[in-house]
Amino acid sequence: MGTKPASTRALPLLLLSLAAAAGVALAASSAGANSTEVAAAATGCSGVCGISIRQGGTARPTCLHGLVVTGIPAAIYGAAGKGCVSRMSHRVAWRRCVGRPFCTIPATNEQFGGDPCPRVATKSLWVRYRCGPSPTKQPSSLRAATPGEEGTRASASCPSGQVITSIANPFYGRMRLGCNATSSYRVVAAECLSKASCSVRASNKVFGYNPCKGVLKALFWEFSCGTAPRQPPTPAPAGGSGYSALWGRSGELWKATGPVVDHSYAGYMANERGIPSYPTRFNVQQYGAAGDGEADDTAAFLAAIKAAEKFASGLSRAPDRGFQNEGREGVAVLVPPGKYKLTRTIEITSSNMVLQGAGPGRTTLYFPKPLAAIYGNQQKWALGGTFLTIVGNNPGMNHERSRLTPLTAAARRGDCRLQVASTGDIQVGSWICIYALDRYHGPSKRARQLLADDAAAAAPGNSNHSSTSTTAAGPVSSDLAQPPPLPLTPGLRRAAAQARLDLAVEEAEEQQGVFTAAAQGSLDAYLYGEQAGAPSGQNMYDKADHIRFTSRVKAKGQSWLELERPLNYDLRLHWKPYIYSFNPEVQHSGFEGFTVLFANGPYPEHHTAYGYNAIGIDEGANCWVRDVKIVNADNGIIVQRSDFVTVRDVDISVQRPRWTPDTEPYNGHHGIWAAGTTNSLFTRFYVADRYWHDITLAIFAENTVFSNGGGLDMNIDLHRGGPHNNLLSNLNTGLGQRPFMSGGYDGRGSHSAANNTFWNVFAASASQLLALPPCDFGPQQALAGGAYGPPGDGSSDSGGGDRRRLMAADGRAAVAWCVGQGWWVELAARGSKMQPADLHDAMVARRLGQR
Repeated sequence: MGTKPASTRALPLLLLSLAAAAGVALAASSAGANSTEVAAAATGCSGVCGISIRQGGTARPTCLHGLVVTGIPAAIYGAAGKGCVSRMSHRVAWRRCVGRPFCTIPATNEQFGGDPCPRVATKSLWVRYRCGPSPTKQPSSLRAATPGEEGTRASASCPSGQVITSIANPFYGRMRLGCNATSSYRVVAAECLSKASCSVRASNKVFGYNPCKGVLKALFWEFSCGTAPRQPPTPAPAGGSGYSALWGRSGELWKATGPVVDHSYAGYMANERGIPSYPTRFNVQQYGAAGDGEADDTAAFLAAIKAAEKFASGLSRAPDRGFQNEGREGVAVLVPPGKYKLTRTIEITSSNMVLQGAGPGRTTLYFPKPLAAIYGNQQKWALGGTFLTIVGNNPGMNHERSRLTPLTAAARRGDCRLQVASTGDIQVGSWICIYALDRYHGPSKRARQLLADDAAAAAPGNSNHSSTSTTAAGPVSSDLAQPPPLPLTPGLRRAAAQARLDLAVEEAEEQQGVFTAAAQGSLDAYLYGEQAGAPSGQNMYDKADHIRFTSRVKAKGQSWLELERPLNYDLRLHWKPYIYSFNPEVQHSGFEGFTVLFANGPYPEHHTAYGYNAIGIDEGANCWVRDVKIVNADNGIIVQRSDFVTVRDVDISVQRPRWTPDTEPYNGHHGIWAAGTTNSLFTRFYVADRYWHDITLAIFAENTVFSNGGGLDMNIDLHRGGPHNNLLSNLNTGLGQRPFMSGGYDGRGSHSAANNTFWNVFAASASQLLALPPCDFGPQQALAGGAYGPPGDGSSDSGGGDRRRLMAADGRAAVAWCVGQGWWVELAARGSKMQPADLHDAMVARRLGQR
């Protein structure tokens, strides 16, 4: 690769000629804007207009009311007279402006991917834009709200029997000046969506700040109306008692072969011991940390962590039945009250230690730079890598030394006794895992090559940088790229390889051109219910464990094992199921008691981020994150390939909106993200601002529980790639406008694999219905306790009659929605919950009470 930034390489002749032509315009503008631009700024543009601004300012292309930017004939950022122009000029202007009535383009190096003219002190931005009618606008479908000047109220209303179904082009500010509050959509949508009429006060207090200082502002938006969702018939569950036919009062109706599996093991130490409180033996201030928010405390933290890991490595691992010393001994590294500036990642690579603050608001870990500025721009930081990480080694199906014995006979869902080849290496009371070696046909040749590249990228000593400023992380300015990036740490190398694997999956699927179903009879087909109505896809995660079932051994004979818990699924011999020992290397470590604060940088694009990523647990077991507040993150918490993790008492927020025109209204990528994780619990969390994916289950997550949490407008993202047998319990979706909005490439099958349970998922408003997702969201879903409306568009249900029929199941009434996909839908009256409120707590109490 060359040593110059991409934007400063030799420009094509056509671009140079365009730059030279623009130089005239820029030179003319140095004395003042031309009359066309002045007129456009004052009244809005009709036709083709131009605007120029010096570096550090902001261009504000603005169209006349009713028009939008339909094209960018030319855009140049740089010093045209010197022949240096950013190659991203046109792309940035197009993405920020086209389709909008007005837009803003900051004239900064960061916005355009680096400094195109390092030897030129002052650069300029020149944009020529075209305004016209929106090519997609349907005038008859949008209505105009009654505008309100600052200090009054704007209002909107629909005809009788209809409600507001969408909000378009909201602004609080002054359109002719091109200033609009970034909170416009959020505030108006919260007040108006799903209501017959609404009014919003035009004031700085309501919208959070003053977007146009010194001028009188106005509030306006457009909206569409539609028929309100019809409330379906609500049967009285279990004779009106408020208890589900899936559980009953105290679990007496639960069946191991029923729609809901046993989730009582999800959490630290399978919920049989509390998270430990280790004695404090190390203090970062003893190693030189100042905690004043100014001095760089990174070296002190790294030294304290290194000393603690050396101490922890000498602790006893007994009794080791798979859970090492069960957290009976350990050590804490104390971070006293203060604000600690950190400029590198902190990784825990040993069992039995915790990084412990004095509490959120008292101890703050401040990260002024993102990962891209420290470790280089070539990683896909939107997809992983965190500043605080527990880095372990959790052997999976490919770890042959952990392989104990194959099954010799098929087993059925709900079974506890398994027939095996031998039991000589298996002890009663020990923890074992079950993996399947044969799951589906492999990926395409292209994907295999990309995965081979990943293995090379993850090799020790391979830092995977480049000196070019063309970046996977996003447009990073040249000053962020200096000094040269540090080598990737072991945890970051692994995260980078996993991110590339994700991209390889998506590229391979796009290369195929068609999305094929998993082979009939394969494990993947089974995990998707073997139903045409819920496509399985041909999954590309060939290195992932598609099942990872963990249990203690209760009893054994010469050729059989008795497990403590019933199987979640069938085990067919042609899937090659094997018993493995459970022996993750890093256990009983955690992060607790502090605030993670990032500089409030922007979130540029869906899959592009600078790497303001907070906390990760990668291949750990019996680890935890608790009592933590995360502010201004691209990704809040990422737990990957881990078991028996607890994340609790976590708050994720931003200080002010981080979105750009490409990401509005989302402030980051993932709030809490569980991928390839089993038997883990995420509880008592709150996502205070919208993320693209507030809480996510991905890559064959299994027996993972999200409970007793919520958010401003929380979405539960089942991210395709096979998440199965998980529980979402007692979750408050807030505004309830996007409860099941999920992502992931559709070549990976339906959003959800089989047997995910949604228990008491509700909106903050007691009167609000949550719309069910389409029936092809996934097979064999169980939804109990919510007040739901009909499934969304795209349903592959066999017909509207199925939604209206009632069926009898075990003598209890349930609504027959998505029958072809095997759904169980059991409704609660609006404003009420199924009992018990949290199914996970009830399952834990029942199992431990029977011990």
